[in-house]
Amino acid sequence: MKRVLSLLLVMGILMLNACADSATPPPAPAPAPAPIDSGGETASTIEYKLAVINAGHNVDVNNPTVSQFRNLLDSLSAKYVEGQQQIADMSVTAQNILRDAGIEENLLNIMQGLDIVIDSPIEKQGFAECAAAYTTLRKSGFSHNDAIQGLGDVLISTSTQVTPPATQTAPPTAPTQTPTAPLTTTYTLSVSVSPLGAGSVSPPGGKYESGLQVALTATPNSGNAFDYWDGSTSGSSHIVTITMDSDKSITAHFKAGETLVTPAPTPAPPATPAPTPTPTPATITSEAELESFLDANFSTCQTSLGPTSFTFLVRKNTSLDNPHDYSINTYYDFSWFMDLKSSNTITTEMNHTVCNELKAFQEQLARAVIQNMPGEKLKGRYVYLWYTYPNIKVDINSRVYYGWCNYQPDSILTKYEDAKITDFTWLPLNDDKLER
Repeated sequence: MKRVLSLLLVMGILMLNACADSATPPPAPAPAPAPIDSGGETASTIEYKLAVINAGHNVDVNNPTVSQFRNLLDSLSAKYVEGQQQIADMSVTAQNILRDAGIEENLLNIMQGLDIVIDSPIEKQGFAECAAAYTTLRKSGFSHNDAIQGLGDVLISTSTQVTPPATQTAPPTAPTQTPTAPLTTTYTLSVSVSPLGAGSVSPPGGKYESGLQVALTATPNSGNAFDYWDGSTSGSSHIVTITMDSDKSITAHFKAGETLVTPAPTPAPPATPAPTPTPTPATITSEAELESFLDANFSTCQTSLGPTSFTFLVRKNTSLDNPHDYSINTYYDFSWFMDLKSSNTITTEMNHTVCNELKAFQEQLARAVIQNMPGEKLKGRYVYLWYTYPNIKVDINSRVYYGWCNYQPDSILTKYEDAKITDFTWLPLNDDKLER
């Protein structure tokens, strides 16, 4: 979907620029009359002219739409790089492009829509690109609301500086902000499988706060059976619970034979401290605190192919047009993930094993965040973003794996007030498929 939006964006920019550079703008079916000069300067202002075009006839200088356009111009010029006159011209051009395509849309609606697609200034974001993308989406069959929703979701996902894979740096985090809560001791859990490829362990390891209990589950691949644990624990049950009071190194041993089938076990204790009689208050209350928590506990995943590292970017949503409170982007090592997906030195069985480990790691991350941020609507994913043309920020590419949320409905068209908090759930429709 994002690839389609990117292609539509390129076509739209060319069309909008061509119209904006033309000496004669595209004719409208019913050109608006010239503004009435009522004796003051108001009749010649940008906002008054926009109000006249919006109405299709002369309006009084005190018409409420005049002040609406003034507020919109102030808001839009604060969010985009263009000035107010350019924004006004491009908005009228966008309306004319739609009219030429047989689509009638209110000018006020167009500008209000392009105002709400972002709720805060985005560095170097061009109004021309957004207006072009909007008109192209409308001409492709999208309704006004669907075009604004889709464009807003893309902008939220790509509002940070991104570069091609060869030169991408870690997404920025707050450099000077320190979590208000004191840092806790963390220990590393390293998990391995013997022989390699005979099975998998969930979760696949990581960093945990001191005192947390972690339930490890060994799952044999076809033709194998679980044998025993060794290292920092022991036993022959395929489920074992450990307490993170130091760094741990654990190996799950498998043997040839029929796949182990056991009755559903009694649910193991969750990987959290012992519950208290009263509800646990939120321990994370800001973007910076959440990024620090993720960096401390989920920056490395131990897999059957070795460790892979992540960086995080958290965005807080303040718009009623989006269903979530926070989005969590887990930025991965592009080369490592592409080798896992396509390298002929990695077998299909190993691909499936490591994909399961990465999926379990993302679920573990999600559940930890959900527990530490009760009452918040959350979504997350593994993601890598870059522009084909980074200098002009055109043609956005993305690879997204194992997206999740804790609310329903999970559509990007869901309004904030309509989204209700539920349990953790996967978002398979947004997955680019890492498994072979």
